[in-house]
Formats: sequence, C-alpha cells, structure tokens
Amino acid sequence: MAIDKLSGKAYTAIDEFSGVATSGIEKISGIEASATADIIQNGLILHLDAGNTNSFNSAAAGSTWYDLTSNNNDFTFVNTESGDWSSDKGGIINFDGSNEKATSSSFVFPAQTSSSSFTISLWLNIPSSGVGISDVLFGNRYGGQSSPLRFMKVTPSGFEYYSSVYMIQQWTRNSWINITVVKNGSAFSIYQNASQTDTRTSTQTMPTNPVGIAGDPIRSTSENPTVSYSVVAIYNRALSSTEITSNYNTLAGRYV
Repeated sequence: MAIDKLSGKAYTAIDEFSGVATSGIEKISGIEASATADIIQNGLILHLDAGNTNSFNSAAAGSTWYDLTSNNNDFTFVNTESGDWSSDKGGIINFDGSNEKATSSSFVFPAQTSSSSFTISLWLNIPSSGVGISDVLFGNRYGGQSSPLRFMKVTPSGFEYYSSVYMIQQWTRNSWINITVVKNGSAFSIYQNASQTDTRTSTQTMPTNPVGIAGDPIRSTSENPTVSYSVVAIYNRALSSTEITSNYNTLAGRYV
C-alpha cells in the first residue's frame, strides 16, 4: 500500500480509467479518503482542486495548493487567511482583490511556438465589483519577456496572448463558470461552460511564463482581482470540443 507524503497513512482511490479500487497516496492530511472519476488525464500537467483533500485540506490550515498530477507543480498561497477557504461547492478558495494570490516556484507555462498547443481550464466565480478588466485571473503581466514584451493571461474581460491575440469576453459574473482557453497551433479559442465564444489566429511565439492565480506572480500587488476559485487544470495539448464538454459535465454538478 502506498505511503502518504506527509503522514505515512494510506487511502483507497478509484482508478480514473478502469474504475477499479487501488491504493493511492494521501498528500496532505493522512485521513482516509476516496477519489472518484476525474477530468481527462491525457496531457494534464497541472491540476489543482480546492474540493479534493489531496490538493487542499482546510483542516490542515496549510499554505500549499497541491498539484494532483505526478509533476508536483504545487502552488503557495500568498497573504491568504484561514477564513479564505469555504466548503461551498465542495471546496473553494476566496481571494480578496488586495494582495492575495497563489504562485509556484516550480510551474512555469511552457514556451509556445506557432505549432505548439495548450489548454487552460478554470472553474471560478468572478464578482460584479472589486475586479479590473485587465486583472490577472491566471497568468502574468510583468513576468514574461520584457523586450519585446511578451506575456499571457486570462482576465475578467477575456484572454491576452500579448502582443498578437486579444480575445474579448465578458464572462458571466456572480456565478460559477468554467473558462477554457485552447491554443491548437496557430488557432486560439475560448469557451464559457463548454460553449465557444471567440476564435483568433496567431503564429507569434511565446517564452516560458511564470504563473499567478488571482494576481501577477512577480509584483506584490498588481492586477489582483476579487475572485473565488475551485479548480485549475492545464494541458500540454489542445483539448477537442468533445473533451471540453466532457470535463465540463464531469464537474458542473458541484456548482448547481
């Protein structure tokens, strides 16, 4: 039986592909837990889930949001408080728009060429106030290449792949939504709740980029939105529209 990274205790998990019970590693609490069928795993390089005690456990009052993939691309909470976590919707983390955010010392967004691909999938709730249209929901503003300036970020008003792609989308406010951004070679698409809302094309390259959740990872108080988060999933490939819908349907029941 596998050993917990911190506590030495084990738990029983359900294999994501076969449905067969297997032994697994409880990364945080050491409390026996069960995992169920999850989002698509192929190409998944980062997976954070505030409702999964293997990723975040409020009882442990820790400062780490653990990556559920084997890459160990964990994120650290910056300036958050114990009361920022809520059991609502299975587990969420509230960022107050001042200087609270999450950053990682190990995860950088991979460099992009005209032929490379990625998918960003976020479950979040953006309020109608306390949010700037250019705030960093995910990504960065000051941590990319400086000359010529290069960065990318999901914002409350869409997606920026600076300096060639501006995808404008006024995401629904005061509701839990799934934002998905897909780069498939030179084709860019964005989705809300598995419905495509915009497309663009660009062959611009992009260097590796540091990533911040709810704020720029470099500057201490820059473009920090008020926002509630539950799930972050990043893929090193372009998910198809069928896969995007599958991931959406897998988790949508949490937010009813």
